[in-house]
Amino acid sequence: MKNIYKVLFWRARGIPLPRPTCREQGLAAKGFTLIETLMVIAVLGVLAGLAVPTYMGRVEQSRAEEAKVNLYTIYTAEKVYKVNSRSKSQPEGQYWVPGENRNVAEINQALNININLADLKYSVFGIVADATGFKATASKPSDSAANYSIDGTGTYTAPNF
Repeated sequence: MKNIYKVLFWRARGIPLPRPTCREQGLAAKGFTLIETLMVIAVLGVLAGLAVPTYMGRVEQSRAEEAKVNLYTIYTAEKVYKVNSRSKSQPEGQYWVPGENRNVAEINQALNININLADLKYSVFGIVADATGFKATASKPSDSAANYSIDGTGTYTAPNF
């Protein structure tokens, strides 16, 4: 009975009636509780904790594959260079002997290849060559133990290959 007087009082003064709550209407409340929200955040945190290390491992594997592809490019270019350098005095040809401290741009120019310097995660820092063979080495700047190399026979040596 008390509510009827409130309604009549509000109508008489032109005050809009308050909306009934979800509970008064017999409906479930809309939205999420704090516990539900915290549980979703916790589940997402666990999933992120599992996914991020896996993702980082895959990124490192792709960088190692990039080093392998670049070394194979150098291997192929060295083979082509040896074939192109054949002469009567050297019927077998010779490998490109770069000297010391050659950078990737000089390797690209001498062997007529295109190793992209902008995306290079492993630096190709050494090619050792003589008349009988060569060895190209790539290294990760932040990890000196991660050295990848290929020799004149096409054999890779690396921790993960």
